[in-house]
Amino acid sequence: MTTVNMKDYVNGNVNENKAVQEVIGKISKAETKVSANVINTVVPILGNKERTLEQRAEDIGELKGILASSIASGLSKVILKIPVRLLAMDTAYQIPERTERSLGKLLKEWDYDSCDPLLGVPHFEDGYIAVVDGTGRVRASNIIDSDKYKKLDVTVLLKAPSDPKERQKFEAKKYEYQNSGTEPLKDYQKHGARLIREDRPTMLLEELKHQYDFDWVLKKGQREGGILGSYPYTRELCEKYGRSCMEYILDICKKSGFNRLSNGYSRCVFKALRDMWRYYASDRNKTEQFLSEYLHGKTPALIKARSKVAYEYLDADAAFSFYIEDAIVENLHLQQTRKLSDDEQKLEVIRKFA
Repeated sequence: MTTVNMKDYVNGNVNENKAVQEVIGKISKAETKVSANVINTVVPILGNKERTLEQRAEDIGELKGILASSIASGLSKVILKIPVRLLAMDTAYQIPERTERSLGKLLKEWDYDSCDPLLGVPHFEDGYIAVVDGTGRVRASNIIDSDKYKKLDVTVLLKAPSDPKERQKFEAKKYEYQNSGTEPLKDYQKHGARLIREDRPTMLLEELKHQYDFDWVLKKGQREGGILGSYPYTRELCEKYGRSCMEYILDICKKSGFNRLSNGYSRCVFKALRDMWRYYASDRNKTEQFLSEYLHGKTPALIKARSKVAYEYLDADAAFSFYIEDAIVENLHLQQTRKLSDDEQKLEVIRKFA
């Protein structure tokens, strides 16, 4: 892949070499052969949707100038800075809802230097680059700073079919399979990087790992003793509830012996203990001591089985949590925080909690 400085070619007053002139001549002839059966569903993402014929002609000329050298060099793709007004999307295969849904996250986490270049296909007959990956980034850049991001980096695919219908199929496939060649990083794979940049939840998790001697594994399935059931959920607990909640959970697991049992650090167990920490905040010392003794000699599998018998219509996590709550309410004579709904399929909070 090559990045080309097109400064000399954008200016229409400079002389183009013979090869470039020949290529542009071919493009001019090809763009008149657009099939009458193809409905044009390509619209600018941010540009003028009501261009005059003169403006359209200018955009066509500018696009040719930007890409001429790359095409003449026989490149299959090239990274170039493209004016955002020349960036378009094909509404036949792109769903606006998907872009709008991801726009909020893009704006919140905006870092242009970390963004990959957009991916686009030239439409010389309209003077547009049809973006097949990155429409959201175009819109986000305009909201962040429209003056700063008048041009965006685009990987332009220069070997797309010339026939509009076949070109649209080519684009649709690129859109459908975007990022399919890369495996997203799992949360635990980001652990080291987060430590380096001093991410607070990750740093707390690392401290607790050494303090309570647990670990995590790279595959799904039943966990041996001392292995976290869910790295993402445990980090989420660190982020949302902090050290106090995590030490409450891990102390109970350690004192009860759950830390040595299969699935003793499962999400189900952590979620139930988190609920007790939340719902009975003023009685945390009592509930911690009671649960450390109550769970001793039992197994996560036993509690799970009994809870599903008692509350068969609740999901497994909710049933496990409610079974534990019933135990502390009955034995410690505390006021119940939750109750079963009338259809017994969910839990309802019936009193305020800290």
